[in-house]
Amino acid sequence: MASAADILLTTITIVQTGTGITLNTGIVSFSFQSLRKQPTFNPANVIYFTMGLVNAFMQLVLIAQNLIVCLWPQLFFIKEIELTLTFLILSLIYCSYWNTGWLCTYYCTNINNFSHQRIIGLKRLLSSFLPQILLLSMIGSVVLSFVAIWVVNVEFLGQTSTNSTEDISAYTAHVVMPTEYILIASFLGCILPFVLTFISTGVTALNLIKHILKMKQNISEHSPPNLQALISATRTMILFLTLSAMFYIAELLMFSTTKRSTSDAITVLTWVIFTSFPSVEGAIIIQANPRLRKMILEKFCSRRQSSNVID
Repeated sequence: MASAADILLTTITIVQTGTGITLNTGIVSFSFQSLRKQPTFNPANVIYFTMGLVNAFMQLVLIAQNLIVCLWPQLFFIKEIELTLTFLILSLIYCSYWNTGWLCTYYCTNINNFSHQRIIGLKRLLSSFLPQILLLSMIGSVVLSFVAIWVVNVEFLGQTSTNSTEDISAYTAHVVMPTEYILIASFLGCILPFVLTFISTGVTALNLIKHILKMKQNISEHSPPNLQALISATRTMILFLTLSAMFYIAELLMFSTTKRSTSDAITVLTWVIFTSFPSVEGAIIIQANPRLRKMILEKFCSRRQSSNVID
């Protein structure tokens, strides 16, 4: 029989799955249509498209893992299944971090007016070779996660209830990761893109503060940036940075603990953060793009109107 924690995790996961897949499917559809209709190449839509695909697939993997834990816990005694799920989740996490980092870098280099040659070169690089950069980041994330199949050791102990039914009410996982792998994977898959996001957010926020101070002092500029676009980009990047930090902390709690149980409060909390990540990131992307937000609202309103007509 499933425990109360299992039922709670399953309920939260199902709700988050419906929300996450809906939001990220809308992002993928909008980005794909924009890429087809626009005559010029738009790097932001390419990143949105990639982020939507990664988040939707991550949501499916998370609900698959949760359903296995609650309905078929005996499957977690098969090492190949646990390692496969771990490989998929780690790959998607690393891809998501790099997608966020490149999106914030794109925002930073395009919203702000930089005259430094290296920044201008980075802007040209992202504008010209962004699909190749995203593909390289994805391949690197997959390779980095694929190594975990050989270096990670997983042992499972089932906890059975005291009655005679012998149903497994919880499981305990002993996960052993070599310190070298944890350091390398954390640096290449999480810390490096997080630093990229942090620097881009900090530079954009400082530029916004500088521009506001100049406006208060009535200091005119030859080419002032679009203040509304700068505010929107700064808000979006801060939201991405906050979400990435929370997800990184949850990841450390999840993978650094050698013993994990479905009845543990920390496991429930970290799992809630895990399952919320794709839907929350999708919501951040939607609020950052007025056209995307308008398209989703129009589709939602049209569905409500059609349902009212049928009724």
